[in-house]
Amino acid sequence: MKPIVFNTVYYVTSSDPTEVVNPIAIRPACTNEAVFWEDTGRGTYFQYQDLHLNLQDYQKTPQPVPPEEFSFVAKNGHTYTLTKLTLALFNQEVRHKAAGHPLFSSDQELQTYYLQTNFYC
Repeated sequence: MKPIVFNTVYYVTSSDPTEVVNPIAIRPACTNEAVFWEDTGRGTYFQYQDLHLNLQDYQKTPQPVPPEEFSFVAKNGHTYTLTKLTLALFNQEVRHKAAGHPLFSSDQELQTYYLQTNFYC
């Protein structure tokens, strides 16, 4: 199956509060066996045992509308939830952890910054 890519930025949480996970997922993609995404570090890849998203609905559309939220249970047993990153959520949960504590004036500015910045150079 060709990966289904959501061209948006999400906030990531884990069901294990002791797990360190980059809170930003950029352009997450789903296949029949894995979920993976870019982030501000090295990227993330998880094989899953249960995906709470109907991939068949998204296969029918060349430019799928990203869901506001989805989750999956990884093979490590942890549940990961990806919630579309809004300015309010960023300011509450991410900004104080982000390098330089960036300020944004809108959801669109925030999304554009993370979608257009190359964090790997």
